[in-house]
Amino acid sequence: MTGALHAEGKTTATARLGRALAQAGHRVLLVSADLRVPKLHEMFGLQLDVGLADILAVLDWDTKTFDEDLMVRATHVVIGPVDGGARPGELHVITSGSKSKDPGRLVAGPAMKTFLEYVRGLDYDYALIDAPPLLGIADSQALARYVDEVLLVNRLDRLTLEHVDELRDLLDRLHLRPLGIVVIGARGEISPYYMQRRPGLFAEDEAQTAP
Repeated sequence: MTGALHAEGKTTATARLGRALAQAGHRVLLVSADLRVPKLHEMFGLQLDVGLADILAVLDWDTKTFDEDLMVRATHVVIGPVDGGARPGELHVITSGSKSKDPGRLVAGPAMKTFLEYVRGLDYDYALIDAPPLLGIADSQALARYVDEVLLVNRLDRLTLEHVDELRDLLDRLHLRPLGIVVIGARGEISPYYMQRRPGLFAEDEAQTAP
């Protein structure tokens, strides 16, 4: 999940979508891949201790060895399984972790590819990646090559036509067709068509005599 610019609401959308999927009975993993300006941990009141940056740093040193112990320590259970519950959904979160000196290298490099391949083998129905914005930095542009789908979050009261053109050109160059767009900040106008009272399905006398 990404957007064109910073502060378009992608992190909030990621957190809410993850929680909704978990409440619907799915096992969901949220990963904070915005190592420059991380916000996902704040949505769940988590601390930035061990996280994605730490996992990627180890993989950057040796992509052939995955530290499963580190993965367990980095995974926070936000919604756990309920014994006998009607909705067995779970929500796990991996924060961005320790501050990295070179976040672009970690996100765009082979370490991220190895991490995502490992995640694909886990027992999750959905893995949502809270990624940096597409315009201005190369992190998400490289990350888009490793994920299955891209979902855009765009805030209309922040985007200009120039931003839209630039984003469209970038998506074309990357050969990306987004799964969809979450639109935030749209201004709705009250229509007189929806102000009028709709007639009932039956006339009042018919409704009274209906069985």
